[in-house]
Amino acid sequence: MMAKGSRSSRKQVIIVTTDHWTRTWFMKCLLPYSTRYNHLVEEDIVWVNIDGKKSFDENLKALVDVLRFWGEDAQCHACSDPPMLYYSAAVEVLKGEVDLTGASFLCNFLASNKLAARRNIKGFDGVKSEVVKSEDEIIPDLSVDGFFKPIAGCGSKGVMKTKTGQKIENPLKGTKVDMAGATDAPKLLEMAGKYEELRPYLDNKLVGIVEEYMNPDEIQVVAFDGFVFDKEVYHFMVLDNVYNKDKPEVLDYCILPSSVVKEGSREASNGWKLFDTIANDLISRGLDNQFLCLEAFVLPDGRVEALELNCRTDCNPNAAYSLAFGPDGNDVFSAALDLV
Repeated sequence: MMAKGSRSSRKQVIIVTTDHWTRTWFMKCLLPYSTRYNHLVEEDIVWVNIDGKKSFDENLKALVDVLRFWGEDAQCHACSDPPMLYYSAAVEVLKGEVDLTGASFLCNFLASNKLAARRNIKGFDGVKSEVVKSEDEIIPDLSVDGFFKPIAGCGSKGVMKTKTGQKIENPLKGTKVDMAGATDAPKLLEMAGKYEELRPYLDNKLVGIVEEYMNPDEIQVVAFDGFVFDKEVYHFMVLDNVYNKDKPEVLDYCILPSSVVKEGSREASNGWKLFDTIANDLISRGLDNQFLCLEAFVLPDGRVEALELNCRTDCNPNAAYSLAFGPDGNDVFSAALDLV
C-alpha cells in the first residue's frame, strides 16, 4: 500500500514489518509514544511486510521496488534483525542508483554472524571462542565452561551451556546453515561474496560457535545503546538485560536506565570505550546514520566484554524508551527515523 502524497512533497516514512513486528504493534504500541512522528496515521506510511512464505529474493525485490520508487525521499525504519537484513541488502542493491543511508550490508553481516563478529570486529576478541563445524562429532572444549550458539540463530534459540572436560555431542552435526532462513537466497550469497572478509563465513558447514561461559552469579549483562551520525559516535543510554536464572539463554526483561552501570562509573567508562572501538571499526567499513546496541558482560573487576552486537537502525523498538526520554524529544523511534 502506497502512502498519500507525492514523492517530492516530503520525506516518506517506510516501515518494514514481519510476523512478529506487525503493523498493529507499530500503530498501537510505538507511534503514539513518538515525540516527532505521533501525528502519522496508518495511511501516511508505506508498509513493506517480510512474508515468511516467500523466498529471500522475493521479499528483497519488494523492498527494493519501494525504495527505488521513493528514491532519496525514503525514510526507512527497520526495527529488528530480519528487517535490517533486508534493508541493508536493499541499500547494497541500490548503490550507485539511489543514495540511501542508515544501513551497511557489510557491517550488518559481520554483526549478525556470531563467528564473523568475534574474528573480524575490533573489540570482540575479549571472550574465548571456537567455531563448530557440521562434521564435528563433539563441541570443542575451551578448557573453561562454554556456551554454544548456532551461528545463524536469532535470539536464544538453540543455545546451551557446555562443561569443560565433558564430551558433548554436536547437536548440529550433519546440518548446514540456511542463509537468511530461506533455501533460496542467491542474491544474499552473491552480495556477501563480493566482500573478501565475508567469504570465509559463507561456508554452510560452519554451523555454530562455542564461547566462554560467564557465570550469571558473577557477572551482569547490560546493553550500551548509541548511534552514529555523519560518521561520529554518540552515546544514548545503558540498560540492564535480565536473563532467567534457571534458563540463562532466556531474556526475561530489561531495566532502563541501567540499575547496574551508573553514569560516571568505571564500568560505564569501560563499556563506552568498548562501544566506541567497535563503532569506529564499523564506520571504517561504511556504517553511518544508524543505531547500534552492544550487549556486553560486566565483570566484578569492572572489565566489560562484548557479548553480541545488534547492528540495526533502531537498537530496541520499545515504547519504554519513549516514556523515559520522550519529554525531551529523545525517544529512540523518532531519533532512528531522524537519522535516515
